[in-house]
Amino acid sequence: MGKNVRRTFDACWTCRRRRVSCDGSAPTCSSCRRLSLNCEGYSVRLVWVDGKKGMYESRSRRTLNYLSTWAGQSPYTPAQVDHLVDPESEDGCCRCTLHTAGCNPFRILRPIDACSEPAATPSSDSASDVSTVEWPSTPIWQTPSLNRPWMESMLLNHYVNHVAYLMMPVDSEANPWRCIYPSIAVHHSSQASKSLHDALLSQSAFHLTVLHADNHDLAQEYKLYARKRHYSALKTLRASLDYQLDDFTACAAALLTLAQIEGCYSSEHHEWRTHFLGVAGLLTLFSPDSPWTKSSDAWVISQSLALCFEIAHTGLIASSGRAQITDSLLERLSQVGHVGYTIGASSEVIQSISKIRQLAEAQSCGESATEIDIRSGKILVEINASDSTLSVTQPVENRQEYLRSLHQRMFRNAAMIYLYRTIYNVVPDTIRDRVSQVLGDAMKFLDMGGGSISLWPVFIAAVETCTEQERDAVKRWLNYSCKLGIGNRHSARRIIEEVWRRRDQEARSGCTPVDNIAVDWRQVQSELQIDILLL
Repeated sequence: MGKNVRRTFDACWTCRRRRVSCDGSAPTCSSCRRLSLNCEGYSVRLVWVDGKKGMYESRSRRTLNYLSTWAGQSPYTPAQVDHLVDPESEDGCCRCTLHTAGCNPFRILRPIDACSEPAATPSSDSASDVSTVEWPSTPIWQTPSLNRPWMESMLLNHYVNHVAYLMMPVDSEANPWRCIYPSIAVHHSSQASKSLHDALLSQSAFHLTVLHADNHDLAQEYKLYARKRHYSALKTLRASLDYQLDDFTACAAALLTLAQIEGCYSSEHHEWRTHFLGVAGLLTLFSPDSPWTKSSDAWVISQSLALCFEIAHTGLIASSGRAQITDSLLERLSQVGHVGYTIGASSEVIQSISKIRQLAEAQSCGESATEIDIRSGKILVEINASDSTLSVTQPVENRQEYLRSLHQRMFRNAAMIYLYRTIYNVVPDTIRDRVSQVLGDAMKFLDMGGGSISLWPVFIAAVETCTEQERDAVKRWLNYSCKLGIGNRHSARRIIEEVWRRRDQEARSGCTPVDNIAVDWRQVQSELQIDILLL
């Protein structure tokens, strides 16, 4: 008789997938540390079960000893529990230690309406009013209604619990893709909100298509559904723009989501810019009313649009007739310090990236070298001033803040690389220290089990690497990123490896040190017929 083995289901997800033993140590297990693997932790993963067939995705449900869910947490006193569940003690209003910690376990007990109100509704009388917008409290996303079709409910659940997590490098309650986007899609009644609803389902299905690439039949099923919803979203949004221009927030969210679908999942690598042109037109149309000052939701989505515009233009060799409204939008939104949080960058660095792009355009139009040097020097001073003190060792309770600081420093150093390469076309040897710092912070971020690193900073550094050690770090990041189910990570790998190949080939043929050869990745991607969205 075979040995009776009792399964405990307490191994990390990496060891469970590898079917090896796990000691269950936190935050990462010994087995993963020994093999330098990314330990995926012990979080609970729930899936929708088909009510008719009783089927569900394997290896997606687990149970934990109830004591382990509170391991390391101090128990609440009866008085503290009463205070936390009191509906009058809203997180956005009460400033006590319990609420400012940002981890109230009883938020789910509150009605949805109590959490969905914007934190402030600034006046649109002047541009300076934007600075009065306070950070919006995150609405709680409720479980999709059981009367929805099974596929739709499953995809909405997958979007909120998986796709939304990948949209920000450090997940938090302020993640708009986890709360604002689904709330608009489900609770608004406009045509634009219906378009957003279809777009979210399409993005979720495309994500599952990439994740299940090794299962052809299942991947094709998800791809067909994704394309169907994508077409429906485009059709509905077109009708909304033609006849119903009263819901800026939903229109902007739908256009941005469609652009991200095209830029991150579609094989048509140039179509996503078409949606950004549509967004620019929408902003121009609504600009007199400054809709981004009307509500916290509109502000959050508008700042995401401004960030996407800037990142998108860093991939262009020449200016493509950018709408002036995009510059003014970033300028107005940058009066609020939170601009940049959704991609893990500080507001100062985002503004510096915008100024570098404008400086490159002025340079291409014949501005004098002296003026270029003066302006670039000012930008460097601004970037250096944005540097925050980052301690080498951080206490456990500050892990999230430490990860945010790491990611902001990645963006800061990548912005310097972008300036030197774009304005002065320097060789990799000149910016070696900045490249090493970006990659070093990226490895720390992965070692600490951070989320999905934004593509832009690591990519900007990766195309300038020359040593085996640096390239090994890039390969580790790529191997991790390509498993996230985001298609443009695979495009990033193609561009990076082609840049390496060309630099190495030129070094061998010309007897020139590899770090003294400049290769423009934008030219390489153009020849590969790729237009990558670095988000």
